[in-house]
Amino acid sequence: MSFAVANTSAVETPRSAADGFKGLKESYEDRVASVFLEGVGYAWGLFDGHGGAAAADYVREFLFHQLGEAAKGRVENFAQVLERVRTDLKRERVAATRGDRVRLTPERRSVLERLEAAASEVETRLADLNAYSYAPPETLVRVRAALEARRPWLDAASLARGGGPRAVDALRDVLAREREGHRRVEECEAEAAKTAAVVIADDAWKEAARDAFLRCDLDFLDLADRKGLDDGTCALVAVLAPASKQGRHKLVVANAGDSRALLLRGTRVVRASTDHKPDVERRRVEKAGGYVVDVGGVKRVTSASGVGFGVDRSKKSLYLSVARAIGDRQLKKPSPVVVATPDVKIFALTPDDSVLVLVCDGITDALQDDAIIHAAIAQDDPEDAARTIVRDAFSKGAADNLTALVVRFPWSPPHPVLLQNWEAARRPPHLLDVGEDTPPGGPLLLRKKTNKKPTIDMFA
Repeated sequence: MSFAVANTSAVETPRSAADGFKGLKESYEDRVASVFLEGVGYAWGLFDGHGGAAAADYVREFLFHQLGEAAKGRVENFAQVLERVRTDLKRERVAATRGDRVRLTPERRSVLERLEAAASEVETRLADLNAYSYAPPETLVRVRAALEARRPWLDAASLARGGGPRAVDALRDVLAREREGHRRVEECEAEAAKTAAVVIADDAWKEAARDAFLRCDLDFLDLADRKGLDDGTCALVAVLAPASKQGRHKLVVANAGDSRALLLRGTRVVRASTDHKPDVERRRVEKAGGYVVDVGGVKRVTSASGVGFGVDRSKKSLYLSVARAIGDRQLKKPSPVVVATPDVKIFALTPDDSVLVLVCDGITDALQDDAIIHAAIAQDDPEDAARTIVRDAFSKGAADNLTALVVRFPWSPPHPVLLQNWEAARRPPHLLDVGEDTPPGGPLLLRKKTNKKPTIDMFA
């Protein structure tokens, strides 16, 4: 299914839903959000809290606003540009409904009124004839026949002049269609105002995401210092934004932590974010004066204070299993061994990109990427899909909080097609019954089954 081509930028409305479960933990500290950033695009966020839910709650409430403002601030005269986009989009959407709109001129109204009056008179006289009459039977038959003959003539005249199919409703039908046309125009204008979005350059998006994450981190740390909060949160955000004025879209993914974004591109799973594990960022952590230590078989980031405590398990906020997060004030001062700087990746979306999944590390610790995507497309409804992912992870022994957010892009193929293509792409080669003359990458050609054992080219 192809993208709708437009001369103005707008974001098509996706379907999305999330599901979460505390697992074997005492409390549920994950948070999710789905919002439309006015003039920017649709945004989703998964915030995996640790040490409490205060940081995740704070980030869910404020990060999107900061991201939207940071993105808008990188477009000169953003408000004026957005208003022009809205005006152009309204004009385009309204023009698309022009063929269905009714134009009722005074002359046409007068003709339809006369037709409606004549038809009403016929119906009234027929009703009177049926109710009472003192005329001879043969006279009644002739009069009734003459009146009934006028019905189709009047109906045809009504249709010929753009009225209703029944002349008795000639004008009323047109007025009803006129009201419906006005309603559709109003809906188009409202939808255009809602979905209009400004195209923002990739570099501007990257700067905006980094500024928003760091601003949110500083604001929360200030609050944490005043209230004595030691918790933090991973932050994973995805934005569906316009990429051009030709109806194309792009996906902006910003991540700080070990939550993960997965994109289904055709039948291939694309990891759209980077997991910020302590081992991966050991060099940066140590350069900042921190340490990566092993606690119960899990690599954790800590500060000089944490090492000084001799891995004191009672001070959990000093030992973090991720290298990037918002909050965690004890690991931000005096030198930030844990940082809130996100990795930002931008994907130019194509019609092959159909499903986006955001999951916390509780899910990825239990399920492989392919298993997560397969669960996401096994259900048509995003809410059912998210619930399936969470249940599958828990059934595999996951003990952490479990959260999944599933997004179906508007151009995504029907769920049975997605599932069929997925399963066909993963069918073992010896089960594919293909013609010997099938070119590489070409269509599969059915052939008669034989008793010959399949040959597999191990170097193919």
